[in-house]
Amino acid sequence: GAFSITRRGTNAGAKQCWVVMPNLASSGQHLDQRCFDLKGMGRTRKAPDNHSVLLDQNLREFAKGMPIVLRRDSADAFKAAIKRDCVFLAHRDLIDYSLLVTFDTKRLVMHAGLIDY
Repeated sequence: GAFSITRRGTNAGAKQCWVVMPNLASSGQHLDQRCFDLKGMGRTRKAPDNHSVLLDQNLREFAKGMPIVLRRDSADAFKAAIKRDCVFLAHRDLIDYSLLVTFDTKRLVMHAGLIDY
């Protein structure tokens, strides 16, 4: 949910807005989980393979160039959620965000959410 917080003391009255979302790595980072911070940029964003958060090119390599296939209902829900998030951010003139995607390769589960706004 979205929350508004007003500080007391130093900078009293200064208002900050916070968006709280579920932890995308709900079971914690483990060997069967890969986490990617995606900006949709060219092949220039790559992290060393031992980093806990990987980037766009790492995902291309992880997926071996193949598309990530979702069931129709999951794909529709995913697109609708991303659209709502993008509209929310656009109405607040926020444009610098990433899509954080985690894959649990053991349970074959994907989680995603917008971050960095």
